[in-house]
Amino acid sequence: MRRFLAVLLCLSLLLPLFSASVPTYAADSYLITIAEDQVLDLVGDDEMAVYIDGIIYTPYTTLQKMKSVYANYNAEEQLVTVYRVGALMYFELDTGLTYDYLQRSIRVSAKMRNGVPYLPVSIVTSWMGMYFSFISAENSGVGYPVIRLASDKPALSDSVVLTRNASRLKSVARARDRASGIQDPTPPPSLPQRTTALLFTGLPEVLPADENGVTPTQPFTRLLDTLEGNGMSAAFFLRQEELLPGAELLRELTARGFAVGILLTAGEDPLAQARAASGLYAQLLHRRIRLVCNVGLELTDGQKQALSDAGFVLWSPTHDPDTGELTSGKLISAAQKTLRSAPEQSSLRLYPTAVTAESLPVICSYLLAQNFTVSPVNERIKPF
Repeated sequence: MRRFLAVLLCLSLLLPLFSASVPTYAADSYLITIAEDQVLDLVGDDEMAVYIDGIIYTPYTTLQKMKSVYANYNAEEQLVTVYRVGALMYFELDTGLTYDYLQRSIRVSAKMRNGVPYLPVSIVTSWMGMYFSFISAENSGVGYPVIRLASDKPALSDSVVLTRNASRLKSVARARDRASGIQDPTPPPSLPQRTTALLFTGLPEVLPADENGVTPTQPFTRLLDTLEGNGMSAAFFLRQEELLPGAELLRELTARGFAVGILLTAGEDPLAQARAASGLYAQLLHRRIRLVCNVGLELTDGQKQALSDAGFVLWSPTHDPDTGELTSGKLISAAQKTLRSAPEQSSLRLYPTAVTAESLPVICSYLLAQNFTVSPVNERIKPF
């Protein structure tokens, strides 16, 4: 029954998603894991978190250290099950399918690493409602990146846990050096630190109820949960005519701490449009909004100056990989390709759709792995 359901849900995904065994070698980039508040001291090639295909994976056994999240590997059925009260997800190792009991699926498979199933961290933590944080090698102080996983938001901050476990973290780092055959303890040069801002444009997609009257989890909710789970900010820009239909969504965005703004579409007089939309925002949210964004709209230097003189803050995306017609896999590839050559400061524009919601955990994981800091977007920050 499980196989039949998976085929119905993910038939279009079957061909490209056969998970390959990933070779193990000392040149891999490993990450030290803190599970709840405990530093995991196993440093074998198949016992530590590691970068695979540009994102962070962890052995399924790491989840067995959680307080209320559990993982089970059935070698005979080639299935990893991750579960907690109210959440359940599956990784089929023989087909590469990843899906949950809510009928969500994603084009990111588990990986077999010398007989040990490895799971994509961002997908698991996002879908299971877990806490996840990433500390770069520079900030960890031990030459290795550190990830922290917890069943729920922990009482102790990351900085406190790092300080209390400094000695043990150094011990694990030295042990990993020896396991990798590293004679010189000096860590290799790290990736350059870069900053990006996430800009979403357009009214979020709303999925209808199915034939049984069951309404699926909305892409908008999944987007926000993923961003919050990865500790990332974002701004959502709507056209003037979308503000009234999206009033409730806008209130939820601001209540959850995300920025909202105006998507400009009037090439002849963008300032008038910005003022009218800001006035509408004042009625809906009881405050004027000064953030504006121009996607696919060329503004003259004079128009930009007029917006600035009136107090508006204009964001023009640096990266715009989404055509609106890409599949999840192609969107992930396009985002990774454009981010590889990103300057020190840049901004990434995406649509708030189901495809983006499916892709965002991987994009977030890639940003962390490539040493990006996601900047908040507000009226006090100069756009980049």
